[in-house]
Amino acid sequence: MALALSRPLFWLAIALVLVALFRLARKGPLRWLPAFFLRAALLLALIAEFFSVQQQGINTEPLPLEVLIVDQSDSIDANLRKQFEQQALQWKNSAPNRLIIAAGEDAYVVGDAFRPDNGKATYLENAFDLALELLENNKGRIILASDGNPSNPLVLEERVRQLQEMQIPMDTIPLDSRQAQHDVYLGQIVTPKTLWAKTTFSVFQEVVMPEQGTILLELKVNEEVVSSQSLTLEAGNHWIEFPLDSKEAGILTLESKVSYSLDEWEGNNQAFAVVQVFDAPRALLLTQYPEQVRAFARNLQSEGIDIEIMSPGELSTSETDLGSYQVVILHNLLATNLTTEQLATLRSQVVDRGQGLVLTGGINSLTLGGYLDTPLEAILPVKLEPPPRNARLPLAFVIMLDASGSMGTKKDDNPEPIVLAGEAAARTIEGMQAQDYFGLLTFSTTSSWKVSIRLLGDGLEKRLTMDEVARLRAYGGTKLFAALQDCFQGMLKSDPPVEHKNLLILSDGKSSDGKFEDFVNLTKEIRQAGWTVSVVSFGDDVEEELLTAIAKAGNGRYHHVKDASELPRVMIAESKAASGENIQAGTTTLAPGDNNHPILGGFASNEFPTIETYNAVTSRQEEGSEDILISSNFGDPILSAWQVGLGRVIVWATDIGGDWSPKWGSWSRLGQFWLRIIRYALPDPSFGLDRATVQLQPSNVLVTAYLAEIGQTPPSNSSVTYILTRDDTVYQYPLLPIEPETYQVELSIEETGVYLGAIQYQRDGVMHTLAVPFVVNYPEEWKPNDGELGTKNLSKWAVMSGGSVRTELPSSRLAQDTTAESTKMQGNWSRMLLILLVAWPIEIAIRRRWMPWR
Repeated sequence: MALALSRPLFWLAIALVLVALFRLARKGPLRWLPAFFLRAALLLALIAEFFSVQQQGINTEPLPLEVLIVDQSDSIDANLRKQFEQQALQWKNSAPNRLIIAAGEDAYVVGDAFRPDNGKATYLENAFDLALELLENNKGRIILASDGNPSNPLVLEERVRQLQEMQIPMDTIPLDSRQAQHDVYLGQIVTPKTLWAKTTFSVFQEVVMPEQGTILLELKVNEEVVSSQSLTLEAGNHWIEFPLDSKEAGILTLESKVSYSLDEWEGNNQAFAVVQVFDAPRALLLTQYPEQVRAFARNLQSEGIDIEIMSPGELSTSETDLGSYQVVILHNLLATNLTTEQLATLRSQVVDRGQGLVLTGGINSLTLGGYLDTPLEAILPVKLEPPPRNARLPLAFVIMLDASGSMGTKKDDNPEPIVLAGEAAARTIEGMQAQDYFGLLTFSTTSSWKVSIRLLGDGLEKRLTMDEVARLRAYGGTKLFAALQDCFQGMLKSDPPVEHKNLLILSDGKSSDGKFEDFVNLTKEIRQAGWTVSVVSFGDDVEEELLTAIAKAGNGRYHHVKDASELPRVMIAESKAASGENIQAGTTTLAPGDNNHPILGGFASNEFPTIETYNAVTSRQEEGSEDILISSNFGDPILSAWQVGLGRVIVWATDIGGDWSPKWGSWSRLGQFWLRIIRYALPDPSFGLDRATVQLQPSNVLVTAYLAEIGQTPPSNSSVTYILTRDDTVYQYPLLPIEPETYQVELSIEETGVYLGAIQYQRDGVMHTLAVPFVVNYPEEWKPNDGELGTKNLSKWAVMSGGSVRTELPSSRLAQDTTAESTKMQGNWSRMLLILLVAWPIEIAIRRRWMPWR
């Protein structure tokens, strides 16, 4: 009744009836008031019921939306899919509140018919997104008809959780997966995508057998059969290996095919892959001792590595020149053999351009080589500090410092070299221990013991010694030989009772006394007395031949420092070397730190030769470095590596077949071992300023090119082109810029196979070509599905959302509601007619009884 009161026609009908009754009353038949009101009540009740029924017949509330999501993927039985699609269309057409969303590669609302060829993927999540958009303001229901095996099950589960939060129930209808008898299928070919030329590699092909049987497995490389094997395999997964060689640069296309006489479905019996082979890598070996590494270089060359030996002085800091090498090896090289600019360039090449860097150990390397506080220290996979040990043995450290007038000459705004040398000596003392012995002899025309060789002590004694060395002044000429004699006599006289005795000479070698052989012979005597002699030269004009000979005769190191600011770093490095903490002597066996590391693959853990000495450094494993080989006795890192920026740095903490590792020089597998190390340091061959990616989708391919700035002005839309060759036909597709230096094209691809393509573009008027091949394999939907897992998924999703598992589509709810409403309306009219049939004669009788006609 409330519905009728809100309608204007209802009030209009009431008004007309009242007017008619009033006119009848005035004429006589209804002049008696009880009869008038009784007749009016009957007519008004009849009108009210009429309008109330009419209003009930018009449903003002929208019916709940029912969305049916139909899985169209090829993983579902084809006949069942067609049959269910017909049922779904009938279900949709039976009520206006129903719609269908098809799910496969694409998701779309179905009109009069389903689209064909939408089954190469099962992106159910896209259909759910579309359904949720339609149900945003309508609390309806979702029905999912699927085999329960989507392409992205985790993503779909997130969508089901959304339904749960929105309180939208979902029913599920299981559909049977495609079943093929005796279905043998191939997984994808597993192989490197890029390789360097002259590299041996393996191709792995997965074969899945439904039962025991004999198959024929064939592999083609560049359309030529390289292997054809008849294999009898058990049921299950099998990996078949094919060893291959990449002899020269180019593209290798791989195609494998399996044949099985009982197999009824051949759509999943082929697999494709493509390998891009780049020119053989180049390695640069920097060394001061080329004669020591020639055999090592020949070993690497025999393994396919193009290696060049170069002295540090020849190293260019040009990114173009240095960038022509993929790996740089520093062989037992002092940090002072390289300029600060060279060190910074090496670091930049690793971090920013992906170049590999390998440091070998030795008496001139790592901590002993003065790499502390250099641009390379931070990118090394080891810390240049001694590993934790018990208290070290005391040492004797004597500095013989040139205090001639040349050491007082300032350069630019830098302090005088003698001042820097004094500060360096003070810092050296600061790092020494109380039980160590220290002495400082300065010389010019004459020599003088500023600090006689004595026990350093602690506290005040150590502080006084540091103050003494900080007050040095430069004057006079240079008599190096006489000073060396005086120093030797002082060392013999003091004869400190320690095992490690070290003399450090700081001079330019410009001596007014002594001959070359005199210096060498005297240094040998010092060495025979148990002292190691190292030399640091300073400036541009030095007697390098003499000073190098002194260091060699004294079994020490020679540093040439061109910048006075480097003096403290070098002298501190020498003091650390003097302590012996960064050298571990004694026969040591090596143990794998990581048995599964690719460098160690194919090597038995007990076949590595022993080493006699190594650079004792500390692991950075807690920071992410890989300790590949360690010493068995202390666990110190011997072979360590890690990724820094775009490149990789490797440290080998002993020499390469020299005095520290003599057995390695004669090891038959030395070349293979170092080939593994070099390959591990190599960057991705495809890395460069210009690169491209290929994103495969079920029926299309997205090619994206990342090109460095091309010329001075942005290229036009047609200046970057993708050239695709397929079946001897060439296709050209322009790549459109989507953001600075990034270009993209989408290709429609239907057939499986290998596609050879390349991007062509101009830079500075020169045409460049970037190879971008790709393959299209059969879709995952063509593999046999796990029907039991799919059924479990459907049941779980239904329970999560508050729905249920159905066996068929629900019947029409709208028809049921319409029938019920019609029955209700008929019942109301019947009651009203009954009331009128009873009340109308009563009204007439009353009117005639109390108001007879006149």
